[in-house]
Amino acid sequence: KRAATLLQRHQTLHGVLEAAKDGTAIGSGITAKIMQSLVENGERALKMRELVTLRSVDVPDVHTLDSDCRLPEKNDEWLETALQYCHKESLRALATQLINRFGLKSPRRKR
Repeated sequence: KRAATLLQRHQTLHGVLEAAKDGTAIGSGITAKIMQSLVENGERALKMRELVTLRSVDVPDVHTLDSDCRLPEKNDEWLETALQYCHKESLRALATQLINRFGLKSPRRKR
């Protein structure tokens, strides 16, 4: 309800965030705490909006989609690369699942 009020008053998310920065968004149930949250999380809100915006893309050739979109073969090289990534990102549970499923004893770490 408050979000709808803000959007009606300021037209866009950018308008709402500008009003929050200027301090002019307060009123009609919009508190100073809500304005502060908008200021603190405004960039994140804009990024999330960008992430969920659907876009049209050109598909180069419908006849080559099978080969263009093929997943990599899950061979030893693929598994080692995946395990190195898991190690780098501290994804221990995923690494264990990969090892259990595909059977590599331990990842070789790049130096």
